[in-house]
Amino acid sequence: MLHRAILTLLATGGLSAAQFLVTLEPDANRTGIAIRIDSARGSTSNPHAPEVLDFRSFVGTSLHGTYADSGRAIAWRDPGPDIAFGTIGARLPLRSLLHPLFPALPSGALQAGDTWERTWTQTAIHGQQSRRMPLRTRYTVESVATVAGSRLARVRLVSTPVSGALPGAAIRGTLTVDGDGIVQELRLEEARTGDDWELNGRRVRYTQRDELTVTVRAGAASSR
Repeated sequence: MLHRAILTLLATGGLSAAQFLVTLEPDANRTGIAIRIDSARGSTSNPHAPEVLDFRSFVGTSLHGTYADSGRAIAWRDPGPDIAFGTIGARLPLRSLLHPLFPALPSGALQAGDTWERTWTQTAIHGQQSRRMPLRTRYTVESVATVAGSRLARVRLVSTPVSGALPGAAIRGTLTVDGDGIVQELRLEEARTGDDWELNGRRVRYTQRDELTVTVRAGAASSR
């Protein structure tokens, strides 16, 4: 079954925004998935990067992933496009926004009180650079309910850097997963701090706060 997803990212405290409408189409044997970008738009109110973020070249492109053997996490088969955030010099792979749609879930039906952990590598903007950081995410099922005939589990997650990684990043959020392991809703809030932002030749300390929200709905694919 095809699914449509709306992804909205508010980056650097809301100074930049990006929104994507994508179609997700699993393989017939559910070993992989194709993700087509149907529409994309961006904007910024950053006084140091006043240009509008132009994502028109993204529309119609696709990314492909393969489901991992353990859980329902995904491995990407192609890099996909990068999001360039104005003149701060940082680029973020679009697949890093899609990654939370495929959490590593345990086998079997989720039950309230279930907990598990996953260690993975995140690509995110830190200051003026795109960096890869190993994170440990702890998932906790807060509740399970049947809504309109579908069994939905609400899961809370907290991610922190693993020992030895760069400090200053924390991700908190919730996701709602159906009985097939498909994320229906997701909301993440991330805060990052550091001291390597260059301004007028000086290194200054910074705090970044990003929000990612995703809504997924079953439905037919849109035309290009």
